[in-house]
Amino acid sequence: PILQDRWLPTAAYVGGPGELAYLAQLPPLWRAFDLPVPLVVPRARFALLDPSTRRALDALALGLDDLEQPRDALLARLGTARGDLPDPNTLTDDVTREALAVLEAFRAPADALSDGLGRSVDKTRDHLVRSVERLVERYRKALARDDGILCDRLDRVRAMLRPQDAPQERILGFAPFAARVGTDRLVQTVLDAVIPFDGTLREVML
Repeated sequence: PILQDRWLPTAAYVGGPGELAYLAQLPPLWRAFDLPVPLVVPRARFALLDPSTRRALDALALGLDDLEQPRDALLARLGTARGDLPDPNTLTDDVTREALAVLEAFRAPADALSDGLGRSVDKTRDHLVRSVERLVERYRKALARDDGILCDRLDRVRAMLRPQDAPQERILGFAPFAARVGTDRLVQTVLDAVIPFDGTLREVML
């Protein structure tokens, strides 16, 4: 950036989130070389969606930000009970309710006998809750993995909007979208969606 701005004076630098974080470290260098610090402008960020992807997102009750989570985390979140299987949303309470009530009743007499015993009750309670929560998380993932339709829908959405676990713009190029809707329409749709100086990730429907 220092050489760039020495040879080609820069009024403003347009960059993505990573580039802006990098540039935020450089003002001391510009000052050391007696160069003005250029204006830093967030570039427009958007994800292109077709109607099918939009419907799949709605069916999964997910937003663009949700797709930044790992696949397994999303599967755990989307896992739901089916048939006579326990509901994962209430399973933690169902399993721990009576045990926690017993421990809570035991806390006062244990603390009266010994500070160390009271702390042991607290640790036991926390350990119990964490263990059950881990069990329920595995249960959610198992439910979701067993649902082939859910997995397929999630994978298709991620392939479109988070391909290879990376932002869409880093993996998918211009050509496939232009082939789908036409070059002129694609360019105009993107230009219409741009809001100057706004780096928020926006949905753009094709």
